[in-house]
Amino acid sequence: MVPSKKLVNNTNNTTSSITDNFEISNLANLDGYQQYQTYKLNSPNVIFNGLSSKDIVLVIAHPDDEAVFFTPTILELGKINYQNNLHLVCLSNGDFDKLGRTREWELQKSARLLGFSNYKVLEYEDNPNLQWDGESIGSDLEKILFDEWRLSSNDTVMLSFDEFGVSSHANHKSTHFAVKQFSAKHGIKMFKLITWPIWNKFSLFFLTNLELIWKYAKYLFGITHDVQFSIGQFKYSDHSFIIYNDFNNWFVSLSTMTYAHYSQLVWFRFFWIFISRYMNANELELVA
Repeated sequence: MVPSKKLVNNTNNTTSSITDNFEISNLANLDGYQQYQTYKLNSPNVIFNGLSSKDIVLVIAHPDDEAVFFTPTILELGKINYQNNLHLVCLSNGDFDKLGRTREWELQKSARLLGFSNYKVLEYEDNPNLQWDGESIGSDLEKILFDEWRLSSNDTVMLSFDEFGVSSHANHKSTHFAVKQFSAKHGIKMFKLITWPIWNKFSLFFLTNLELIWKYAKYLFGITHDVQFSIGQFKYSDHSFIIYNDFNNWFVSLSTMTYAHYSQLVWFRFFWIFISRYMNANELELVA
């Protein structure tokens, strides 16, 4: 299944050691970059976790969530050799500051830039104190995924926030529980984006670079056991893994926010896009 580029506007140590043994040659070499670092960095974890030849459905709460939180995952899974189709559902148009129509247009630009085949914007109220109704969201997801987009439960993977919502926003947390309930009902695999503590969240490249140094040191020196450092997370759990932006994709992440979501570029957004680790890495965990 080769991803379509047409955008449809619908307004343990065990896991780590196993994935190290996966070969990039398991992928089709459709773009000619198979042997480059663009695939070597993340493809073992992507293949091991069944994130190739799938319909990947990202469910977010507001326009720009995809850009400020999920771009490392989106850009990696959208690489053509994985043969995924990317789909985006945004549950509100971000109208808290009465910019809903503008933000819908910005989301369309972002979806095009990030390679989504389909996107859909719903009309739940953007309110940081409001818990959305999970059953209502589940009903909407059924109509969009199965009736409009004709996706199959067997070939679909859901991606969204975890129960803490990265920023503790009530809409983010509501999104997690709604997607979790929907996924369980239909037997669909779901991955959640792990909320990091503040010292990890705002570490820019520091912890990412240390993790990558450790990753390659293990490979070079034949180290089979992981180490837990007090300053950061250097141990993959049984259920989580990290997807890293390569340097080229990091620039795309910055561009998605600064070009597509121009209305949101208040001062603290610049702080986020240059300091937040979510711009260069995502930790994903399989939801049981």
